[in-house]
Amino acid sequence: MIKAKALKGIAGVEKGPKRSVLYSLIDHSLPLAPDEEKTYREIIQENPMFQEAKMLQSIEEVGIEKGMEKGIDIGVEKTVMQFLRAQVLSKEQIAHITGMNMEDIEKLGNKLKEK
Repeated sequence: MIKAKALKGIAGVEKGPKRSVLYSLIDHSLPLAPDEEKTYREIIQENPMFQEAKMLQSIEEVGIEKGMEKGIDIGVEKTVMQFLRAQVLSKEQIAHITGMNMEDIEKLGNKLKEK
């Protein structure tokens, strides 16, 4: 498995930013088929030598999750703004449909009035 061997090869590099960048580069530049990715992740989880790669994987996953959440929030905000501009639904209906609380809808409504 070339990806695991590449990670093992840089294990001798001094811990720090350079090694972290190398791990990240290898992890992102060598795509694997789903079954290979599963095997690779199992190897990383089992071998303490790859602890830094595990940390980077966790950090990346948290970053992706936060990015997705932020993107959803932005999408909901844009949708609320469109509803408010269209003036076809009450603020209560917008809150019910989007799940946004009334206080935030009021703030967005005030933003529209300022423009």
